[in-house]
Amino acid sequence: MRTATDKPPLEWLARGGYAARGVVHVIIGWLALVAAFGGGRTTGSRGAPQSMLGQPFGKILLAIVAVSLAFGLCGGGGAGVAHVWKGWHATFDKHLRWSDDERRLGRPICRFALVMRGIAFIIIGGFFIIAAWQADPDEARGLSGTLQALQQQSYGFALLGVMAIGLVAFGLYSLIESVYRNVEPEG
Repeated sequence: MRTATDKPPLEWLARGGYAARGVVHVIIGWLALVAAFGGGRTTGSRGAPQSMLGQPFGKILLAIVAVSLAFGLCGGGGAGVAHVWKGWHATFDKHLRWSDDERRLGRPICRFALVMRGIAFIIIGGFFIIAAWQADPDEARGLSGTLQALQQQSYGFALLGVMAIGLVAFGLYSLIESVYRNVEPEG
């Protein structure tokens, strides 16, 4: 078994990328949760770094996230339906090296997180379909626009609260990946 100091630099970068994605999602989710209960505005992946700067150690955290993003290790991707499938069927499990106890604790978080991220992608995709159907590019929304649209609905605080919890859960999933993901090359 290798120790932490034996790990190659590429593995450290990969794990840092998962951790950075996790931190960004936890911040976005937290800000959305605060906004759901009338305490602020929603933000997306572009607004999260601005919020980070105002926090203790914000510049250091932002530098870590920027380095990971620069290497493209925490780039998004994947369709909403694929995330729901991955979470529902726990196909992520084959990529994680964890004990039975760790799996018992972490698996429900990972499943919930992936299903919720999938639902978020499906909602965002719905806005893009509406924009295309109406030929109105202003209707297309990213994560921030989707969160703001949810906030403006009659039960927006509840919808936004559920979405916020899902974003925080996805952040925790990413942090779990940063520790337990098998990042060794296959072969």
